[in-house]
Amino acid sequence: MGKSSKKHSKSKAKRKSRNPDKPKKPPTSYVLYCSHARPELKEKCPTATFAEFNKMLGEQWSKLPESEKKMFFQKAAALKAEYQTQQAAYKAKHPDSDEDTGRGKKKKKKKKKDERAPKKPLTAYFFFQADVRGKIREENPTLQVKDIARVVASQWGALTEDQKKPYEKMAAKDKERYAREKTAYQDLLNEEKKAKRRQESSSSSESESSSSSSSSGGSSDSSDSD
Repeated sequence: MGKSSKKHSKSKAKRKSRNPDKPKKPPTSYVLYCSHARPELKEKCPTATFAEFNKMLGEQWSKLPESEKKMFFQKAAALKAEYQTQQAAYKAKHPDSDEDTGRGKKKKKKKKKDERAPKKPLTAYFFFQADVRGKIREENPTLQVKDIARVVASQWGALTEDQKKPYEKMAAKDKERYAREKTAYQDLLNEEKKAKRRQESSSSSESESSSSSSSSGGSSDSSDSD
């Protein structure tokens, strides 16, 4: 009970930290079209799932003539211009706004990536995305990146298990590739660590030997002077 109440209070604090004066980002032309076409589509296909709805909307949008898309482009452009005006006013009113720094938190410096490290394996969804993104972009040249991502996600959600299998096989194969490369990479790092330790040990021995020689040389000079 105590833990859940703490989580609840934390989530409340996060929600409260957002400034209510901050303008909301405007919808894209595709999102405006979806809002416009969804009610009619729901009447025609009341039993369709959320993923199926999204797939149908994406297909409808891709087939929509440019002359009909124009209305949504214009509305999106007007909303974007309005947003930019509101955003400029907001920044002028709140010059110390921490929107770019993650609510006041300092961004952690990323560790320099080792170019020799193996690339992480791709999921089945990413293989599917790579397969269909080009076609979606070709059919919908005016779509923004985030709208293309929505269409890809809706198409993936509408696939059957059998249709997903080829991409799942690709993902499994890539996972095996990553495991092999990771093992080889780890062996390489271990060898480098051993070599470094040997070098440090050798340098330490040479330093001790040099110190011992200078010490014995000093005592010899002292006895000669006697």
